[in-house]
Amino acid sequence: MEYSKVDAHLSSQIRQYNKDLYSWTVNDKLDVETAYMIGVNGVITDKPRETRTILENISEKLTYRRAFISMILNQQSDI
Repeated sequence: MEYSKVDAHLSSQIRQYNKDLYSWTVNDKLDVETAYMIGVNGVITDKPRETRTILENISEKLTYRRAFISMILNQQSDI
């Protein structure tokens, strides 16, 4: 699914059906971190080496405050 359409609610719904959620195109560090926090199982990216490094180090550097702010800013609006 396109990254701009993914949110925590969708991720939760998909997990209820024991399905995996993959998102594209995730190139920004903050987007990679947010995708991880909302439960995306995998990402399609133009920067695989950088994305792999971010995911390998995510538990060391990701703060919940930063991820929460990112999730709020990236949520889709119905307006």
